[in-house]
Amino acid sequence: MKPETELNLKRAAARMSRRDFLRSAALAGVAPMTATAVFNQVGAQTPEKGGHLVVALAGGATTDVFDPALCAQDTCATVNCIWGETLVRESDKGEPTPLLAESWEPAEGGKRWRFKLRRGAEFHNGKTMTADDVVATLRRHSDKESKSGALGILTEIADISADGEVVDISLTGVNPDFPLLMSDFHLVIQPNGGGGDESIGTGPYTVEEAEHGVRYLLRRFANHYDSGRGHA
Repeated sequence: MKPETELNLKRAAARMSRRDFLRSAALAGVAPMTATAVFNQVGAQTPEKGGHLVVALAGGATTDVFDPALCAQDTCATVNCIWGETLVRESDKGEPTPLLAESWEPAEGGKRWRFKLRRGAEFHNGKTMTADDVVATLRRHSDKESKSGALGILTEIADISADGEVVDISLTGVNPDFPLLMSDFHLVIQPNGGGGDESIGTGPYTVEEAEHGVRYLLRRFANHYDSGRGHA
């Protein structure tokens, strides 16, 4: 795509709704994937607060639950990652990036990992997230008697402990990719480790109404630590 064409598309995307922009781009002969990429790029640069976002998802069931440990399909995973957050987030390039853990470092050649937690992360019940909450969450999911969908990737954990604002995880062997495992959608950090069908997390939205398999209504969490998330 020529530079001047891309510039004109970006100018149009900045002043039009998504629907109008994609319609106009199609009439101008711009491929849908190209138009969508341009609009998403501009939208990411200039987010607008407010309004309602309606999303349709396939695959929901009345047997769905909020408990991240028991989440087994895309719909509940998507919803749970709106109200809940993990220590690490996987980037578009497949790399671990900070979320509830602002940084991490290996020790003993990668047999031990120390995650420094983000300050100011608040649960939807008003409780500030602590290292004890993280330890309790990871212990619940890594328990041999656990039914968590993440149990299989946590079998190498030998010990988990809290050291102030740091969570110290010892492994049975060296694993240089361990931080990426902490982005698994089952490992939503919850107060006291979670359990039960409760949607209490640190995410940018709170659950106000829920009919599993039918409909969810979420509202922006005013006390979320990152003003750059949760625009609708």
